[in-house]
Amino acid sequence: MTADLDLAASLLEAVTAVPGVRSVYPAEPFAKAVLDQAVAVVTGRAAPLPVGIVETPAGLEIALTIGVSDEVSASETCRTVYRVIHEILTAAGFETAMVRVVVASVD
Repeated sequence: MTADLDLAASLLEAVTAVPGVRSVYPAEPFAKAVLDQAVAVVTGRAAPLPVGIVETPAGLEIALTIGVSDEVSASETCRTVYRVIHEILTAAGFETAMVRVVVASVD
């Protein structure tokens, strides 16, 4: 679990540094994100980071939902986010099965 949190934290830090990324939202459905936040408050544990990581036989599947600015095109921002994630996973020795980047808002 700690390795997943470290990887999620590294990915989150790198993605938020990408020009054009304004915010990162939970990758899972809204109801689950709200429930996770409530559980974190009640238990005193840290809330899950908004990066979805699933290990599959083909490699890791990463899911992110981002908000972007209108300073950089949304498609270019998504391509850069994908590249950054792929580079981090490769450097850490992981195979990448899928990277899903969804734009939820444009500011």
